[in-house]
Amino acid sequence: MIKRKFNLFLLVTLLLTFYNCTIPTDFYIQNSTKTTQKIEITHSLKSSLKSSLKLKNAILKSFSLKAVTGIHNPKKFQQNKTDVKLLFTETSDSTFVFYAKPNTTIQIAKSSNYRWANYLIKNITINNESLSISQLKSKSERMKHDYIYKID
Repeated sequence: MIKRKFNLFLLVTLLLTFYNCTIPTDFYIQNSTKTTQKIEITHSLKSSLKSSLKLKNAILKSFSLKAVTGIHNPKKFQQNKTDVKLLFTETSDSTFVFYAKPNTTIQIAKSSNYRWANYLIKNITINNESLSISQLKSKSERMKHDYIYKID
């Protein structure tokens, strides 16, 4: 009986420990200008994938690329039910391009434990200005665990 209670206690403790170790960390870009902005992302997904279809599926799994009209914080973005999946073009096996319409908020990556910054994105180019991850993070606003890069 005591052994069973101890095992249950151990199981619950382990589950709570692992549950608390994962922090949702998303990355957003807000385009508050009146012009469409070209955004190019260089990623670190495996370039050894055999076909472009497999690479496109890997990009779709790894990046959120959802947009909503208006400038929203992450909480409002999550509540918005009218998000649109953005179309992108692969320019190489490690780069893709999409366009941010005026006055939009785009969820680039929906990840956990800053996976988007530590493993997924190498750099981002916005209208020919290339930003490394460290530059991107320093120029972004941090809201709790999310980062928002603002194009003004």
